[in-house]
Amino acid sequence: MLNDISESENAKNLRISVVGHTDSRGSVEHNRDLSKRRTWSVINHLLLSGFRPYNIVFEYQGEECTDGEQDEQTLAENRRVDILISNVGPLEEVGFAGIYGEESFDRPLPGVVSDAEVFVINAEESNCIETASGTLIDIPPMAFVDAYGRPISGEVEVAYKEYNDPFSIFLSGITMKYQAGGMVENFESAGMFSLSASQRKRPVELRADKPVSMDFVSASSEDDFDFFFLDPNTSAWNNIGQASIRQDNAALKEEVQNISEAVVSYLAQTDYMAPSKASRTTLEEHFLNVEYMHARPIASYYRFLRKGNEKESHQFKRLWNKEANFETRLLPKRRKNDADAIYFKVQRKLGSGYNKEWTQFNYHTWEYDGALGRKQLKEMLGRKRFHNLRVRYDAANQTVSLELKNLDSIAHIPVKKVTIENASADLKKRMWAEFAPAYQKARLRNLNRSFELRYRIYKRSLDKQEKAIQSNADRYDKDAQRNYQKSLRAAWKESRPLMTEAERMMDMGTWMAYTTDRSNMLQEYYIKQKKGESVVRSLVVGRMGIYNCDRIIELKNPQVVSPRFVLADGKAVDWKSAYVFDEKLNGVIMYDRAAGNTITLSPKKLKTIIVTDEDGRTYNLNESEAIAMNKSKVAQRIMHVSEFDHTPNSLDEMREMLGSAGE
Repeated sequence: MLNDISESENAKNLRISVVGHTDSRGSVEHNRDLSKRRTWSVINHLLLSGFRPYNIVFEYQGEECTDGEQDEQTLAENRRVDILISNVGPLEEVGFAGIYGEESFDRPLPGVVSDAEVFVINAEESNCIETASGTLIDIPPMAFVDAYGRPISGEVEVAYKEYNDPFSIFLSGITMKYQAGGMVENFESAGMFSLSASQRKRPVELRADKPVSMDFVSASSEDDFDFFFLDPNTSAWNNIGQASIRQDNAALKEEVQNISEAVVSYLAQTDYMAPSKASRTTLEEHFLNVEYMHARPIASYYRFLRKGNEKESHQFKRLWNKEANFETRLLPKRRKNDADAIYFKVQRKLGSGYNKEWTQFNYHTWEYDGALGRKQLKEMLGRKRFHNLRVRYDAANQTVSLELKNLDSIAHIPVKKVTIENASADLKKRMWAEFAPAYQKARLRNLNRSFELRYRIYKRSLDKQEKAIQSNADRYDKDAQRNYQKSLRAAWKESRPLMTEAERMMDMGTWMAYTTDRSNMLQEYYIKQKKGESVVRSLVVGRMGIYNCDRIIELKNPQVVSPRFVLADGKAVDWKSAYVFDEKLNGVIMYDRAAGNTITLSPKKLKTIIVTDEDGRTYNLNESEAIAMNKSKVAQRIMHVSEFDHTPNSLDEMREMLGSAGE
């Protein structure tokens, strides 16, 4: 019989339960082992007959289920293996593990399917999943079963997908209609999601005694929402309870709503008010930052470096030459000079109000002390302009370098501390070789002292400039703080008539601390609301599938119209379905022409209408038509539409086509 069943066409849909038994004779341990051997003898036969291991469940009970009678016939009946064969159908049958039939969805653009978030978890452990939106999913250990009801262990893939705005709801094709009391109503959603799981690409379901707890981040802070489950077998929404806001979020919301008018008035005047503060950027930081010229931003100067209008580039080059404060010049080689000596000067532009500290070195001749040749150095310094400069002197190592700040870089030029100004080789020979050693030492000593004196004066000038910058900043901060306190006192006096009796008892210091707490609370609330965290709703999920946080739509000033959708050339569209998007509703209202040639909309709040025809083409209401209805507050009967020029491949692309990117 088992061989015949294994060869049937329906064998892959059968679940076979094998339970081994024994009679009561013998020890408990012996009977347990005997029932195990009996069970496995049947399982081995089933496997050899062609049944898959996945379809077989088994158990061995020993003498636990024996009859009390001890006659031979009863003992013989207890020595048995029970085999139960069940037809569970295909493993991906509709209704199991959140599997829905295609008839449950009416996707207007079947090719656009959003991706799910997939999380790989260990089913034997407790898991907490946080989705991209902030929703938390708490899954207890051993919470999954397969199609035969067997507990699942090992890795399980959990797939989560959200539909939290009108366009994602529209593309999902999930019905937003609800039948109750013989009436068909439309849903407004505060967030919809689907939850499913699988192991080795086979769907798995939640155990009845292991529900999943969720902190669901919804898209609305209103209270009058319920949770609904989309039944896979009937494709109808079932109300599973009130979608109450989490207690701490509700308490914060209530506290925000109870803030007094005086606090609101005071914060409206002062919440974005703060004492101005001067920039504390030092002179050295301005020098090292190539975006600053003489402590002023020079971002615009970079424009002429890019390819662009020739006239504009010429204009910026002229401006640069005007602002550049220094000019470098290589000195020509004298006759009979040393071949390796390279001399140059750096001179500040006469009449410039910047870099007055350079007076000490304006006519100084520098001797290059680096590895570059004369030709390479000429490319860097020959008749070039720079807008700032620093001398760096290391007294410990007796090294000197110049830092020349160009438009987009800082050039570092090593130089000698002591220089005999471009003298001829003969003069140098006489000075250093023929003159007395005492004269040479005195000459070097005087040159060193002269440089160090000039450097001290130069450095003192920079320090004075830095001190002036910080002094001006201190004075600015002091004046700004005084003006800030003056503004706070004025706002406090203006808010006093609106204060409650308890608030009038506060002095200004207490009032400021009080309103600061309220301001922080409001900021926390609005930040959470923007992220969706202020509208967290708790939900217990007992099975896989699609869940929706909904309420019945109530349009403001609704108007019923029998529309005629027309293209630009006057050709009428033989429409099949119309989807109405309202600015104030997080949902989409779907109308089927077969159910009646009318649609209901609120003209003042209309966002757009998307229409499909019998051939599967999709059209969008022209923006001018929607604006006209918004202003006139009257629903037009003739509505001009435009066909989608191509089918969007994603939700973001569809938003961009409809001019709703970023919403």
